[in-house]
Formats: sequence, structure tokens, C-alpha cells
Amino acid sequence: MQKYTTSVYGIDVPKKRIKYQDPKRPRSIGQMISEIPGVAVSGIGSLYPSMTIPRASGPVLFVLDGFPLAQGNDGLSLGGPVSTSLVEILNMVSVIDVERIELLIGADAAIYGTRGAGGVISIYTRSGKELESISRKEGQLVFEGYEPILEFDPYNQARSKRTKEKANLLYWNPELETDENGEALIKVPVSFIESVIKIEASVITPDGKRGSLSVNF
Repeated sequence: MQKYTTSVYGIDVPKKRIKYQDPKRPRSIGQMISEIPGVAVSGIGSLYPSMTIPRASGPVLFVLDGFPLAQGNDGLSLGGPVSTSLVEILNMVSVIDVERIELLIGADAAIYGTRGAGGVISIYTRSGKELESISRKEGQLVFEGYEPILEFDPYNQARSKRTKEKANLLYWNPELETDENGEALIKVPVSFIESVIKIEASVITPDGKRGSLSVNF
């Protein structure tokens, strides 16, 4: 069963004044508000959408996850309801993060004092509790490298004669380990080499220290 965030102050909002977001086919905040009975939304899809609540008087108060936001309006309408801009809230909240929207009006909005006289649009965002999750242990990743270690001999045998003649790489060994004296024996074919050989090596010690070496001979 899907879990939803508890309403602020435990207000029991009538179901007809609650609209839930569909995560698979999310609607805009303006569309969700327009589906609540008693709310009129105009200019959806335009740069300056607005809403009115004919039953209330004064600008609408937006509350996001229990926090009242700055209240504003587009100007009083003589003898009619106040038109409240939706621009700020649309720019603040992503539609995919919306869990549900509630309309508080009358006695339910009284907890916000005179600011709730024009009605309250309470928006709740998703907390992640309703999403599938896995344990921390199962979520751990073990990295073994970007790709399987490739040994030099099989690689060298697979090369064509032409690439071997033009190649300047004689040998590599990513799994090379030194003995207790810190020494390692490396054998490379030098019968056809007449130029300088460059040896590069990098090392990680058991205690995590790093080192590198580059020698020409």
C-alpha cells in the first residue's frame, strides 16, 4: 500500500479537495489545481497563469510541505475574488516531485490566520517512502576494474605480423608482484631491438602508498 505524507496539523481534508499526482503520467500543478472543485484556473500553458477561489476573499496562500510561502496577488477585483499568480510556485516545484495537492478553505484554513482567508493551496512533495528500496548491504558495489585484465602473450599472438613490426610495446603485466626484497624479474624479447628501451612502472604498496618509475636504457 502506498504511503503518503501526513497532512499538516492533522487536518482531515475532504477527498474531493485532494488531488494526487500520477508518477507515470505527471500533470502540471496548474492542471491538478484546476481539477479541485471550487477553484478556477486560467492561462494554463501561458507565461502568467492565475487562479481564483470564488468562495473566498483575498489572495491564495501557498504552503509547501507545511511551510507558508510569500503571499501575493495580481490586484484586487472590485466585487469579486482576488486573482493569485501561479508563476512563483510553478517555478519552485517540479511536477514530478509533487505527491498531492490539498485545498484548505473556511475553518480548515483558519490555522493560518488572516492569510488563509483567501484559501490555502497545500502542496506536498514526495518523500521517497513510497518508492521501492533495497538494503544498504545489497546496494554496495564492488569494482574490479573497467574491464577484465588482458595478458600480454595472448594479445601479442593475436596481432598480425604487420602490427608487430610497427609496434613499440614489448611487454606489460598489470599483475606483476615483487618478492620480499622488492624485486621482480621481467623478460622481454630484445633480439630485434636496436633502439632505446623505456621502462615505466607504477606501484601500490600493501599499506596504500604509491610510487612510479621511468627509465630509459
